[in-house]
Amino acid sequence: MSSDLGKELEYLYISRIELLCENRKLENCLTHAGNEPVSYDKHHLSLGYAQMIGDLIGQTYASELTEIGLSLK
Repeated sequence: MSSDLGKELEYLYISRIELLCENRKLENCLTHAGNEPVSYDKHHLSLGYAQMIGDLIGQTYASELTEIGLSLK
C-alpha cells in the first residue's frame, strides 16, 4: 500500500543549487538577504533569508506551484 502513495502525491522538486547559485557554482550562491546572513546558527534560516527564498520560489515556480494546487498570495 505504501508503494502506491508516491504515485498519488503531487510534488515539486526545487533545487537549492539552481535557485540560489548562479551557474550552479558555489562561489556564486546567495549568502545574504540584504544585510542579513543565511542564518545566525547552524539550524535555522534568518527571517530575511527565508522570506527572500520564499519570494524567489514564488517568482521562479509560480506556474508549477499553481499546477499542483499551491496558490500564491
